[in-house]
Amino acid sequence: MSTQDLINSLKQTIAKRDLKAFNYDHYRLTNVCIKSMIESDRELMKILEKGLPPLNRWFYRNNGIPEWDEAAHEMAKLEMLQELIEDFLDYAPLKEIIEELKDLVKKSKVYPRMLEKLSVMPPGSGIPSSELADLLKLNRNSLTNRYPELEKHGLIVRTRRGKNSYVHITMTGRELAASMGLINQEIDISTEENTYKDPIKEEHPIYENFNVWAIQGQHNSCTP
Repeated sequence: MSTQDLINSLKQTIAKRDLKAFNYDHYRLTNVCIKSMIESDRELMKILEKGLPPLNRWFYRNNGIPEWDEAAHEMAKLEMLQELIEDFLDYAPLKEIIEELKDLVKKSKVYPRMLEKLSVMPPGSGIPSSELADLLKLNRNSLTNRYPELEKHGLIVRTRRGKNSYVHITMTGRELAASMGLINQEIDISTEENTYKDPIKEEHPIYENFNVWAIQGQHNSCTP
């Protein structure tokens, strides 16, 4: 099923008031959104940028009143994801701004070390924020305050799984780390082990049950 087909399917579940099917399709679409950001997949983000706004406008077409109250909370999450994707796309591709990003990372001794630690993680897996703070030997709150700037420039994404927050490096972040000599490994996310799998076919440990941190309303102020 294509991304647009998934968006259309979600719309149909809302029209039918099928809560079980809605939750299933919403889960799958959320995973696609998270995948696009973590993997810095601009083509997928462009598809989502084009497909999500009409869905949200349709859902609130009656003077801002939700089409279906039971789905309103989850649709608000999708709207937040849409805004995050638009922010990612507003920022130019790495090759156009690489020197600017290098200067950004170099201005803090923490940023290069953070990218180095995150780059050795399997693509999509992330690392608990508390564990990253321990690896960097930093106060957890101090590290948390540094995340928003890297998120703004599309270098990392924070997610939640249960009560734990995870930090993921994006493909842009990996490429930047490699260009700065912070890692000495080939960048490859196409291996069978790490390739995103549609949850309609099987569960996948990388993206299962993740919520993007910003959706929780804690994008710029949170405790890891």
